[in-house]
Amino acid sequence: MKIAIAIALLTAACSPATMRHTLHHIALGTEIAAQGSLVCDASSTHMAIELGGHEQNLVMGDHPGDGMIAGYFLASSAAVYGVNRVLPDALRIILNTVIVGAEIAAVQGNSSWGTPACGL
Repeated sequence: MKIAIAIALLTAACSPATMRHTLHHIALGTEIAAQGSLVCDASSTHMAIELGGHEQNLVMGDHPGDGMIAGYFLASSAAVYGVNRVLPDALRIILNTVIVGAEIAAVQGNSSWGTPACGL
């Protein structure tokens, strides 16, 4: 009887429905990380510019003002949110992981101007 219960539990844990549910939660977690990394980059970008740094992002220009920084990152955040609503979970995980990697590199670049991580 104990073996039958264990087999039933293992089978339920590996069912396609459970796997989809788990994949969805991983996708959501990576989306949260991507959004957080955008906030971190926005903060460190603002601080780097205040310290006399130059922005490497061609869209924002060398010395973006507060409005440009806020607008760029709000638009980026909205785009990430929108794309995450239409992609399947596996592609969401890939996209969000790439975004987090790119944002980590951007924050590291901002730190070369003397900004602390995430501008904190």
